[in-house]
Amino acid sequence: MLILQLALYWGGFALLAGWALRQRRAGLAAAITACGFIPIPFALMGAVLKDCLMAGALLTAVALLAWTREERGWTLRLPAMLLLIFAATLRF
Repeated sequence: MLILQLALYWGGFALLAGWALRQRRAGLAAAITACGFIPIPFALMGAVLKDCLMAGALLTAVALLAWTREERGWTLRLPAMLLLIFAATLRF
């Protein structure tokens, strides 16, 4: 679970930073990457908690949806929707 949680967290930040670089906004990409190192979320990712897993899933879903603005297909929207459903089921 910890590996899944960390993969979603850092994968979301990596996708968002990659999206910003693709938009030729290097400053935004650096700021997004720096947000991954904010002390409280960074420290909480070391513990297996359902809220941290939900945050990672939502972050990755947002990153996938940011990339879909350039692509009109369902290739990235479907995993984003599945991650949103996954995150919603973690609350119960």
